[in-house]
Amino acid sequence: MASKPESSATRVLITDDESVICELCQDILEEEGYEVSTAPNGLVAMELLAEADKASRPYAVAMLDIMMPEMDGLELLSHIRRHHPSVQCGIMTGYATLDTCIAAVRLGARFYLLKPFSVSEVKEAIAHAFEDDSTEPQIIRRAPPFGALYPYLVGGLIHDSFNTVWGLKEHAAKLLEESKTGTSSERVSGMAAKMQVGLQHVERVLRLIQQASREYYTPESGESRLTPAYIQSIVDRFRRQNGETDYSCSCSPTFSEQASKFPVGMASQIATELLQNATRACGGRDGAAIRMSVKCEENGKALIFECSDNGPGFSPEALSRIQSGNLRLPEQLGQGGYGLYLIKEITKRLGGFILAENEDAGGAWIQIHIPLEGAADG
Repeated sequence: MASKPESSATRVLITDDESVICELCQDILEEEGYEVSTAPNGLVAMELLAEADKASRPYAVAMLDIMMPEMDGLELLSHIRRHHPSVQCGIMTGYATLDTCIAAVRLGARFYLLKPFSVSEVKEAIAHAFEDDSTEPQIIRRAPPFGALYPYLVGGLIHDSFNTVWGLKEHAAKLLEESKTGTSSERVSGMAAKMQVGLQHVERVLRLIQQASREYYTPESGESRLTPAYIQSIVDRFRRQNGETDYSCSCSPTFSEQASKFPVGMASQIATELLQNATRACGGRDGAAIRMSVKCEENGKALIFECSDNGPGFSPEALSRIQSGNLRLPEQLGQGGYGLYLIKEITKRLGGFILAENEDAGGAWIQIHIPLEGAADG
């Protein structure tokens, strides 16, 4: 069991490739009397851990980000448990999944802290690491307010871009080295092709960031509050543009105060993407029908978007990706589909979920379930 000495600071190691997170956690914990070191990646963390042991000043707690270049947090956690078993470890992440949570707990993590987190949650996580080892590992999370969601959403996309750029730099270094040694042009061409694919991925992510910014800050309608009439106007626009398709809309008569504060740009993004996907699936077929529904739960604490159509339904692969949350950016820029990927990120970070299935009578059904700000307050 780790225990916090009362007469001296306890050593804590923070490992995250985002310097702002390291600095934030360091400031919070140093004010609590801890002695804090930071590392930008797993390799530096391993060096600091080894140096600390050699100096007979071992760390008591290590807080590790999951998604880092060179070595991810789970790999580092495994290394620490093998080589520094006295160090109590915890995970922090903005990309929480059931699999990573289970893996972290099995590897011995004392806590699982979800970003974005508050000052009190960091303190709670570290305090839990110093409790008796017999206590259960703790998952610490909160649903972020809508106003704070956008920076974290974009931060995750930029994180994805940086990982790709880092890989491109490695390919470029190898390409340069092999050009000096006269390696076969076929191998050099292969490296160049990999770089091209990476650059295309970065372009897709940057376009998605651009779209997220535009949709969040400047909804076309200029509306400041979400209303059933606004959702109806989106459906009406599709009806005008696709006259041969039967569109219908069903909304709660009124939205709760919490629902009306949901960002209009986000709501437009979700509804528009669902309608676009359904319209594309129906493909102008005779008798095509699409139903859109946006409702509040009875307690007003969740906003539910539903869309169904009588098209061919989801392919097994698409259905599997939606149900597992493994949605990706489209391989080609012209394919569209950025919104569904963005919906996944919004939903995940708000603590919501996506349901999808093929209906028995034919066609597809999808539901986006989003907890509303303040729902966790009871």
